[in-house]
Amino acid sequence: SFIYLHYLILPKMKVIDLVKTDYIKIDRSSAVSELIGEFQKTNQRAALVFDNKRFIGITSKNLLLKSRADITKLKVDKLLIKVPILSGDEEIKEAARLLFTSNSSLLPVIKNKTLKGTVSSLSVVNELKNKPKLAAKKIEEVMTKGTITIDEEQSIGEAMRIMRYNKISRLPVIDKKGNILNIISVSDVLELYTMRLGSSEK
Repeated sequence: SFIYLHYLILPKMKVIDLVKTDYIKIDRSSAVSELIGEFQKTNQRAALVFDNKRFIGITSKNLLLKSRADITKLKVDKLLIKVPILSGDEEIKEAARLLFTSNSSLLPVIKNKTLKGTVSSLSVVNELKNKPKLAAKKIEEVMTKGTITIDEEQSIGEAMRIMRYNKISRLPVIDKKGNILNIISVSDVLELYTMRLGSSEK
């Protein structure tokens, strides 16, 4: 895993140095349609879920896609996962380890019962982009072998099934000759779905 590689070479910085305050905060009783609206307004891929003022978990665009239920009738608390809580005093490599083991792209930073912000896997990756040890690595050393693809003539439903089954968020689209034409992502499918949903409700 790319995040795990980062864990091995991260400098001794504190989590508090990477805290961001631009996050989505939503109550567990909110309708999923409200969550979709928040995702559409921002570039965020995940949101913090609260029960009144108590943090209870994370929800994300990926969880929306993976849900087999009619999301127009769901509440947010049906689409969340429990994740570790950071205090901000941990070293960044510990945050990287927790992001990796919790399979989450976002972790909350809460100290003295006060939400300070969030730390994302993207923040950890950006911290490493100019590190000599990582720059010296060849792509083949860290890439995923045996890439999963989808044919350009297959349906979006099949793309969703493949991503869900393989627990991936992006899928290269190829032509009959095996050339990569584009990459479809969970976000692409979710955006298409929500646009159609919005059109049907008008």
